[in-house]
Amino acid sequence: MSDVTLSIIIPVKNEAETLPLALVAIDNQLDALGIPAEVIVVSSGSTDNTAEIVKKMSIAMRNLKLVVNEEDQGVGASLKQGMLLSRGQFRLAVNSKNLIPINQFKNLLPHLESGAGIVVGCRTRPAQEGENYLSKTLSAYKELPGTLANFALKSMVFKELKDPTSTFVAFRAETAEKIFNLTKYHRLKNLLEPLYIAKKSGFSIKESDVITHNVSVV
Repeated sequence: MSDVTLSIIIPVKNEAETLPLALVAIDNQLDALGIPAEVIVVSSGSTDNTAEIVKKMSIAMRNLKLVVNEEDQGVGASLKQGMLLSRGQFRLAVNSKNLIPINQFKNLLPHLESGAGIVVGCRTRPAQEGENYLSKTLSAYKELPGTLANFALKSMVFKELKDPTSTFVAFRAETAEKIFNLTKYHRLKNLLEPLYIAKKSGFSIKESDVITHNVSVV
């Protein structure tokens, strides 16, 4: 059995400016969670010094690993590669901005431990202090594209999910290995294809609320 409980997979391209802060935050949050973990950064087609920065940070972050693809193979391909190279009992796909703190994994963990193959982090935004009608209206306007996309997907495919376009999704190891060996649409920037395969294959898919730093798209 692997000594790694959680693998975090981060697909990136030209993230030299924002990735370091995100990795530091993830490292701190993992310390607070107290879960044995590895962080796998998959860089595809980066033309800046993303890879060099990750290599330097891995000296201090022993659980940080880097996979480099010279050509941009797409987010879907990077997620697939990271998922299949992971050693964790649970494997979490996240975006490179750390918009959803890693400590929100604790909300997904009970479902995974109960046997769910996949748990989708349903993004919610906490009310801001002093938020008024105008700010709520502006936030709703910003959220509209994501809201419409989720509404359409819920109507046609994922009726049981509130946030199928979430980028914070956890898999049990055996589920990830079966599903990601079947994915083909590597240019997709979300996890719709793995979720669709899981749904068609009869895997148990659960959903749990997570707090996001950016506006909600639910």
